[in-house]
Amino acid sequence: EAISDMGQPKTAAVQPIDTSSKVQSSKFKIPEQRNYNLAFAATDLTTQFDFDYATDLYQPYNGGPYIMPGMGAFLKVGMLDVFEDYKLEGGFRYSFNGSGTEYFLSLDDRSKRLDKKYIIQRQSLVNNNRTDSILHNYLYQVRGIFRYPIDEVNALQFTTTGRFDRLVTEAFEGGTLNKPDKFTYYLGLKGEYIFDNTLFKSLNILNGTRAKIFAEHYRNVLNLNSGFTVVGLDARHYQRIHRDLIWANRLAASSSVGQQKLVYYLGSVDNWIVLSNRDRFDNTTNIAPDQGYAFQTIATNMRGFIQNARNGNNFVVVNSELRWPVVKYFTDRPVKSELLANFQAIGFADVGTAWNGPNPYSDENAFNNIKVTNKAVTVTYKNQNDPIIGGVG
Repeated sequence: EAISDMGQPKTAAVQPIDTSSKVQSSKFKIPEQRNYNLAFAATDLTTQFDFDYATDLYQPYNGGPYIMPGMGAFLKVGMLDVFEDYKLEGGFRYSFNGSGTEYFLSLDDRSKRLDKKYIIQRQSLVNNNRTDSILHNYLYQVRGIFRYPIDEVNALQFTTTGRFDRLVTEAFEGGTLNKPDKFTYYLGLKGEYIFDNTLFKSLNILNGTRAKIFAEHYRNVLNLNSGFTVVGLDARHYQRIHRDLIWANRLAASSSVGQQKLVYYLGSVDNWIVLSNRDRFDNTTNIAPDQGYAFQTIATNMRGFIQNARNGNNFVVVNSELRWPVVKYFTDRPVKSELLANFQAIGFADVGTAWNGPNPYSDENAFNNIKVTNKAVTVTYKNQNDPIIGGVG
């Protein structure tokens, strides 16, 4: 702005600017497409002390007991891809009671609708409950799990399995020194239908229903004429009664058939605090010697009983619980302490049975037939034990 001779302001002339070239140069350009590169980052590190196995494997049949892991240290490291399409986990567990160690490595591929998971597992078990020898089982298993979600609550899942077992007899005298190792190889295939519409409210407090029906078959590679098939179901319903008070019910049943079967020991609970496997097995209940058992597992939960209260290649268990988070029930405010927030009083009732033959009352059940031999005389007599057991607490 300039001042004229008369004292009035004088405005300078405005010069036009040509912006056409700049407008043309500022047009939007699509970024160059680049390939997506995987980038993993460590997301979680888990360390804990527990009483459960890190890997889920059928144990080789040893006549009992099912070897419980006891208290142990568990370490797991997890890594996620940036878009969370891939997850890598690895870890190990060591049992303080010397029952064995475990290692595992898994990869989840969730980049497509078909979820894929690949697992490598190694588990060692020490059976020192025998009086004549100490057995070491080394179990190696490779699995591929493929899950196809039909919709938000239904899915189909298929699992392929390759398993190698090595049984080693610890040498402590001449007889065991010359005993060779035993090797077995199995291939397996499992199919499952899964339904799950549960909503997570808090620890052990859910609403809704979850269930799965499954069938699996294992074949001995060294003897193709031997193997076994397992079919079963596991259904659970969580009914809200009032606020966070729920009624949880579960029905579990399974059966194994074939030349080599799976024996179920009815009794005990998951994550049992066990110091000695020998004291947690009922040796007074007979196990059928003519069923060709190859593997063993526990049919839980049956609280109030130790392992082998009943046994067989079939089992059915019904569990019913009232789960009451006491502190959260009486307050409308968030509870900062996890211990108080998750503190629950639980009333339960368990009923179940395990058996051989067509039904639990069949004469084929070994737990009701006892043989006593005195020199040349063998007497077989039948007990009057009811095959169905139950408990409340």
